[in-house]
Amino acid sequence: MATVVLIGTLDTKGAEYAWLVERVRAHGVEVPTVDVGTFSDAATGAAADVPAGEVAEAAGTDLAALRAAGDRGAAMAAMAEGAAVV
Repeated sequence: MATVVLIGTLDTKGAEYAWLVERVRAHGVEVPTVDVGTFSDAATGAAADVPAGEVAEAAGTDLAALRAAGDRGAAMAAMAEGAAVV
């Protein structure tokens, strides 16, 4: 079975990713999701196979620290780094 990993900001585009996941899975493809949204719910990782909190941890930080810093560019860089690790 083929696998397509979807990496996205599920805090703002969750519905769109859910739609895309359904469409790709309908073709017999496995679709794990990785949430890089810095305002996602870290406790539940809503609908993500790899929640944002785990992505931040893989980058050596946590969501609370990224949010508190208030630097969107730095936050996205950290989440990109974490996504590459996971």
